Amino acid sequence: MPRVAVTTPYFDFFPALKAELAARYPGTRFRTDRRRLEEDDLIAFLEGAEAAVIGLDRFTDRVCARLPDLKVISMCSAGVDHIDPAILNKYGIKMWWAAGINKVSVAELAVCYMVFTVRRLQLFCSLLVRGQWKGPIGFGTDLRGRTVGIDTSATVIWNRVRGLHLHQAGVLPDGAITAVRASSPSKATVTIEDGRVFRTENGGVTWSAQ
Repeated sequence: MPRVAVTTPYFDFFPALKAELAARYPGTRFRTDRRRLEEDDLIAFLEGAEAAVIGLDRFTDRVCARLPDLKVISMCSAGVDHIDPAILNKYGIKMWWAAGINKVSVAELAVCYMVFTVRRLQLFCSLLVRGQWKGPIGFGTDLRGRTVGIDTSATVIWNRVRGLHLHQAGVLPDGAITAVRASSPSKATVTIEDGRVFRTENGGVTWSAQ
């Protein structure tokens, strides 16, 4: 049975998943704190482990050299930019990672920000918090019926707003947005790599090519 250690400190948020992992791999080690593991801490925690379920831990050359038993790491994070594959290859460590596992969360957050923007919640809430509310100062608007420009998460986002009768302006390719310049709380200009410009209007929801 592989010896497993879990360096990501958030498994206790998901007790069913933690119990399933512990049942499948008896003796699995879990973190009991949430501090960041530096190199020596990571080496000490993973000593003797053959597989590691990791988060944002950095497996440097020194760390991998000190963990000769480690054969597999399973990534539990939104990206892999903190891992150097050349170092893993050097020490024969395999990495498993499923791209897009957080796409539903990202899509729902995007929809949340759309509603947040058109309803002007930031402005209204900040006035209330500062005790500056002086009575009616305008209204938020509906997201329903708007035209939106979205990235390659389009399918997931679209499935969550389908009932709002939105109009899709087009899908922007990965990495297309190179700069965002906010000209006012309700308008922003986004520059696209091929020279096209998309401008948000009405609280940052309607996109139109310029």
